[in-house]
Amino acid sequence: MPERSVFEQIKKQNGEAFAKAIRAYDNGIFDVPNIVNIVQYAGRESEPIIPYLESLKKIKIETQSAIKDPIALLADAGYEAWYADTVEKQNAISKYYASGEELCTFRDPNRYKNYYIINAVRRDADQLNRDDFRGREEREDTYGTSVLSIQILKSGGFISIKNRYNHKVPNPDNTFGSNPDNIIRGLSDSLSQYFHVDFSSVKGCVPDPFIVFKKQLLRYHLEVEGVYIGDGFYLKNGILNTIDRDKEILMGTFILNLKEKTIRNIGPRYDCFPWYLEKEIHGKTVQVTKDGDKRHVFVIDPQNRTPKNKIATIRGGRLIALTLPTTKCIAGDFFLSNDQYLEEFNAPDLEEIKDHFLVYNKRLQILNLPVLKKVGNCFLQSNQGLRNVCLPALQRAGTFFLKENENLVMFNAPMLEEVGEQFLSESRVQRLNLPFLKKVGSGFMVGNGFISDVRLPSLTSVGHYFLAHARRLQRLRLPSLEKADNYFLMEGVSLEELDLPHLERVGIGFLSSNEKLRTANLPALQEVGDQFMPRNWRLTQLKVSVLKKTKEGMSPNKKIGVKNIKKQAFLIRILSLWQQKWHQR
Repeated sequence: MPERSVFEQIKKQNGEAFAKAIRAYDNGIFDVPNIVNIVQYAGRESEPIIPYLESLKKIKIETQSAIKDPIALLADAGYEAWYADTVEKQNAISKYYASGEELCTFRDPNRYKNYYIINAVRRDADQLNRDDFRGREEREDTYGTSVLSIQILKSGGFISIKNRYNHKVPNPDNTFGSNPDNIIRGLSDSLSQYFHVDFSSVKGCVPDPFIVFKKQLLRYHLEVEGVYIGDGFYLKNGILNTIDRDKEILMGTFILNLKEKTIRNIGPRYDCFPWYLEKEIHGKTVQVTKDGDKRHVFVIDPQNRTPKNKIATIRGGRLIALTLPTTKCIAGDFFLSNDQYLEEFNAPDLEEIKDHFLVYNKRLQILNLPVLKKVGNCFLQSNQGLRNVCLPALQRAGTFFLKENENLVMFNAPMLEEVGEQFLSESRVQRLNLPFLKKVGSGFMVGNGFISDVRLPSLTSVGHYFLAHARRLQRLRLPSLEKADNYFLMEGVSLEELDLPHLERVGIGFLSSNEKLRTANLPALQEVGDQFMPRNWRLTQLKVSVLKKTKEGMSPNKKIGVKNIKKQAFLIRILSLWQQKWHQR
């Protein structure tokens, strides 16, 4: 085929700038067999892939009389490796992964059936400390490459090398450019011969964010558990699928069919989102408008003749804003979980939400739920973009509510009365407004090292580990608190005064290790568990005058009796008087 013809085809397919950049670099790239097909889904920017395309000219088939076994080659590279032909062998490396960094492979019991998998653990993997690399992770650093999973599609045409960081680093499935020869020379040929499969590995590295599938170069913007999604295509289960641009719109891991008014989930996980969006557009006219690089989706109800409502904004195949104008209840689990691009969510009539709503979202910043009253478990868990959350009508929340929201600063829920376990735990919230909160489960704001002032005027009962490790907490107002379970305020190192006028019952380890606490007023305290107020070295005033008894069974250890508590209070008073006299000298 003449060079000009190839140039024109690529110009039409990928854009003029793409084709000209290749021509300016090396005309010979146009002579690579099937080059038009190779770059079909490579996007519209050719500069990052030119070195790779150049390498295609230089590939030569080299026959070797004896190729070393891949397990033996990996041993030469310092790895203990094995072929994973069972789910147990497939997941045997899971013990090396830090919490939250586990491979998606571990959740797929059939992965070894569809892929040839070789797991490799470097001999020093056990000696590496994850914390030594925290904040300075690089995909090919010592820790990241200490555990590898090489996965080759059994039908051929695809290989992925996954590392120990998983999604804590960019494109972790393309470690070493997914070229086994970058682990040790000769490994590509060894794997190809060992498994009798062509996985299109080349001598040059595949740049990010590209993969090679059956010799086609695919530029993807989203990868979820081995599903690759890009402009006009998605690769799933070893099949390359084309998106019909005339009637289909890509929205992250979903495809909106404008003609049939249906939503298709192309991701690997269940998600109830399609059902609710289909309900919003059913029987209505759907319109799409363009605004620069954005596409806006509107719905119009022809019967009610209502003004059109914008339900979605899409940029580059990514859903960035969503509105559900009439939805009152989301009863399904896992609504838009693990979304990487959603920035805004609105539901003006939504009153109730079940479990796993918008969990593990990376960019969500705007949340508008003005009438929401009740939420289930894992509501907005692990969202990295949220800074302020206001839920003016919320009354009840389940477990893991807003857990692990690293950048959340302010939370306002003026009607909230009851929350489950791990409420706002491992977050950085600094301001709370919860005037009617009455009951909280275990782990309330545990691990918050930023909040300094907590005022909960209606709170009467708290679970285990209430505000444990709140190291900056200086002021605490709980005027209505009556019961506290085990390890209340454990290691609250900044608190100096505590006044709990109505507290009657406490569990094990009450006020353990509060290094700056000087005074504690507990006039209504009646029942205590074991390890009452240990390691409070600066405590000089303790009021427990109404103490009556110790509840049976509050501790599996030996109970502390009334006399011991009174004795402790007496000794503290004696110490305080002695200190006063000493200072008078």
